Amino acid sequence: MVKTGPWSEEEDRRLLELRDAGRTTVSISNALKRTASAVDNRLWLLRSRERVNAEATSDG
Repeated sequence: MVKTGPWSEEEDRRLLELRDAGRTTVSISNALKRTASAVDNRLWLLRSRERVNAEATSDG
């Protein structure tokens, strides 16, 4: 069964850990019980947030 709905902070942390470890999108999706598309979309969102945060801290 595939999870739906909001991502938890734990899922975000695990997603980033698995990606940093070199796991593929499909492998991550299986581990988190999310679709590959959901994993790709969440990675995009988290990276976007990181860029915004980095820009905000460098402006100060």
